[in-house]
Amino acid sequence: MSAAEILDQIRRLEREVLELRRRVAPAREAPPLHPFAALQISVEDAQFLLPVTHVREVVRMPWLAPIPGAPPWLLGNLRYGERSLPVVDLGRRLLSRAAPVRADDALVVVDRPSWCAIAVTEVGDVAWIHPARLPALPPGTPLSPAIIASFPTAEGGLAHLLSTTRLAEEGVIDEP
Repeated sequence: MSAAEILDQIRRLEREVLELRRRVAPAREAPPLHPFAALQISVEDAQFLLPVTHVREVVRMPWLAPIPGAPPWLLGNLRYGERSLPVVDLGRRLLSRAAPVRADDALVVVDRPSWCAIAVTEVGDVAWIHPARLPALPPGTPLSPAIIASFPTAEGGLAHLLSTTRLAEEGVIDEP
């Protein structure tokens, strides 16, 4: 068996393991019960929130090394110190549309529960979220498993609280 065939077999087995993990994992993480600080981010017109306890740093969009055979929502690998981090395209991952990558885009580096970087078009302020004070979403509101909860914004839209676990679960995350 050649090295290329072995690598191809490893990739197939990794995908199978991820699919099995997805099947046994709960459908969605529970939202936090206590107030928490969240970084406001957006991809085009969609607004998201990331718990600040998971955010390591925000960096400008660098050149990314492609990941052969990766899902289309992985833009590539970011060299971050001694780590190689998968870069998640939120537009493709959650909105089913690819946003063009621009030089003024940012990457939010998260370190919990796994290291990855999230490509965003805009980074906003840190907001203090009080889950108990928020109204319930109407039944049938579609949410991805990567979205823990959605909160109304002052502008009348929704900001989606992201699960860093679910965003990166299918990425190739190498610890040094």
